[in-house]
Amino acid sequence: MDLDKLKKDTILSSKEMAEWFGYKSDDALRKQRCMNKTIFPYFKLGGRVFYRIADILEEAKKNLIKPN
Repeated sequence: MDLDKLKKDTILSSKEMAEWFGYKSDDALRKQRCMNKTIFPYFKLGGRVFYRIADILEEAKKNLIKPN
């Protein structure tokens, strides 16, 4: 997925989100959601899970660890 072409209103499926973060599958994300341990907001449509790029970037910014 080309990060330069992504817009903040872009929506990723759970599978695409897993790809984006380098997971082999979206099982890790599914497990995080089931255990209420995900930091990324998501929404469901017809049983499928989606993430908005704007939300992902906002959460990543909040959790950014700056070097000393």
